[in-house]
Amino acid sequence: MSKYCLLKSYAIEYNDHSDDNHFYIHTVADDQDYSLAVNVRSSKPVTNMRYCLKEPADAAIAMLARYMEIPDGLYKKTDHPDYYLDYTIQPLFDDAELTECVDGYTDMISLEDRIRALTGESMASPSAFILAFGNLWGPKPHEEDYTFHFLPGQGIHDIHMNQNSPKGSRWAEKDRPCEDGALYFVFPDTGKIVAFYSTFNRKSKPKKKNNSSSKP
Repeated sequence: MSKYCLLKSYAIEYNDHSDDNHFYIHTVADDQDYSLAVNVRSSKPVTNMRYCLKEPADAAIAMLARYMEIPDGLYKKTDHPDYYLDYTIQPLFDDAELTECVDGYTDMISLEDRIRALTGESMASPSAFILAFGNLWGPKPHEEDYTFHFLPGQGIHDIHMNQNSPKGSRWAEKDRPCEDGALYFVFPDTGKIVAFYSTFNRKSKPKKKNNSSSKP
């Protein structure tokens, strides 16, 4: 069963001292705690990340409009099949906008620093929220979150492209169209929105398909 979901939540703290390849954001929604595990580098030396942080294009903003007014909380794809992202059929970004991130850095500035700055800005604004698309882990009633130590342990991971792996690779069998991950940092007071899209160099964003069914 698909664990893909959308989480609309509010950032309250972060942890950037993890011993893995993620930046963790502690968020709350509907009286529940969540941990967002954001990839900021690849775990494989030969596999670099590519990403873009950008203000969404008008077409993408129009697609996102439906999520701006929904209550905070978790929205599972099994209950909301039209709540999804797909890098290949939706007008989210152009492949040329992706920046390669080698060992977590681009132009001597770490991706971690960029995500940290946006998270801090979100925490400083009472009305700001984060839209996170990815896969749900948990809840684990008797196991606290490893990073922030809340119960039940639960959160969102796979916040990146989740399809179009090379045929025959060990990732290909896990490809999931219409289940790509992303973050949107939304600041209602100023109208500012910053999107974070990412993929790995083992995947590629192909030419856009016929998007007659690209409804988000």
